[in-house]
Amino acid sequence: MKNTLKDKIVTSPRRLLRVLKSEMEKGKGQPGKMAGSIGLGLFFGIVPIWGFQTLAAFTSASLLKLNRVVVLLATNISFPIFIPFIIFFSFQFGALFVEDPIQLPSFIDLNEETIYLQINQYLIGAVLLAFTIGALGFLGSFIVLKAVWKTKRERA
Repeated sequence: MKNTLKDKIVTSPRRLLRVLKSEMEKGKGQPGKMAGSIGLGLFFGIVPIWGFQTLAAFTSASLLKLNRVVVLLATNISFPIFIPFIIFFSFQFGALFVEDPIQLPSFIDLNEETIYLQINQYLIGAVLLAFTIGALGFLGSFIVLKAVWKTKRERA
């Protein structure tokens, strides 16, 4: 695969897998760096800074010398189909850390009014959820990458 920007633009699931595989091959032998890229991307995909997630993720990845492509791919956890889940679980997580939280027993109860009534519950929950998912993404991917690359190295 050529190493041009055009080849890295993801237009289909197949191309996404090709780009991800190519980037993982580049980072082979550095599971901490690749896991950090995944964790950072997941964090920025959830943290509520809409409109700036990609810019913040790219800048942070550059400053930390992580794989920017993997970081940007991981930020896509905020894909529109996942947003209701992210908002709902942010509210649930935030309820653990605020006084007088709004309890949402289901997605049906989630609407603009409930978000505005307890914006601090949502924001606190979203940031803590972002840290939690980012850390779990880092740990999970580190363990998997270490095991996969160790197995491939032993076969060679």
